[in-house]
Amino acid sequence: MDRIFWEDIDLRTLDGPGLFLLIVIGATLYYLPRWLLSRTAVSQEREGSWYWIALQAERLRLFLHSCWERLRRRIKGTEGAIQLYTALRTWGRHSGLPHSLSETPAEYGSRLKHRFPVLKGEIECIVEAFNETVYGEIILNGNPLTAAQSAWHRLRSPLRWPLRLKSWFLQPR
Repeated sequence: MDRIFWEDIDLRTLDGPGLFLLIVIGATLYYLPRWLLSRTAVSQEREGSWYWIALQAERLRLFLHSCWERLRRRIKGTEGAIQLYTALRTWGRHSGLPHSLSETPAEYGSRLKHRFPVLKGEIECIVEAFNETVYGEIILNGNPLTAAQSAWHRLRSPLRWPLRLKSWFLQPR
């Protein structure tokens, strides 16, 4: 059996597939060691375990901060008409009726009243208090603010949750 040496191979006699195979083998022998010995790219370093741990720690911190803020707001309550209207917008978004950027508070209130006719008085009271504070530049204290705060408490009462659930499942398409 004769041994084949590189000197015995005549490159001029190689046909198409043989030449292609020789090029692929040569490129593999050239690029494989370079790739194996190269450093990891910066974008791939981010995918390491420490990056993942830091990401999860930041998510946990944000979650705990949001829980703390919700608890603080629930204990402290709503102070003014602007906070009440902000809470009304959040309530509406959670009820399946988000506020549109092109809507005035009165338009948003009318949409909420249309969806929740039982809560018409509470929604009107909060929207009117907001309009008086922001657009009328009247500082509400005393009876109007107390009425808006009690309207908010009636609005977010657990007795009203079935209305919200019904609103989630029976949204007009």
